[in-house]
Amino acid sequence: MDLATKLCIDRIRAILHGDGLITDGPWRTDAAWTAPAGGGTVRVRFGSDMDLCLWLGKTPRYYPPDGEGRDKLLQDLGAYAAGRLLTLTYTRLSGEACPQDRVVPRSALDGIDRDGLAALCLKTGLATGDEIRDLLAAGGRVEAHGWDQTQDFAFVLKDGVLRRIPAGA
Repeated sequence: MDLATKLCIDRIRAILHGDGLITDGPWRTDAAWTAPAGGGTVRVRFGSDMDLCLWLGKTPRYYPPDGEGRDKLLQDLGAYAAGRLLTLTYTRLSGEACPQDRVVPRSALDGIDRDGLAALCLKTGLATGDEIRDLLAAGGRVEAHGWDQTQDFAFVLKDGVLRRIPAGA
């Protein structure tokens, strides 16, 4: 593990308030932290001559392996840990979960309506607006997940109106 990786891991430990599990291999270092309130795991992969890779949920996010890339990764991770960034995904009524997620600012979900949510999902590449409208109409849910699982929530359609409910409800 090179010095830049060690320093970045130290900063991540401070952001996430934990040591995490660090696996150092010959060509790459993998690090993982589990949220203290339960729920997901944040994973980061460092490697020689390869992009930095961050998983906040299902979909990896890539950063250049330089100082600016590390700074952006740490900035995004800090916003996620503070609850300012969330991952957005969906689950069909059948229980089939979307295999991917997208990162969105929490503020983008405040006061959002069905068409706004459909537009956001389209803009982020999670799904088309029509797919989200159909999913909600069929009883599916769009879910927002953060580092603190107790703050997770979902959107469902009830009586034709988009409702924000606690996760798991």
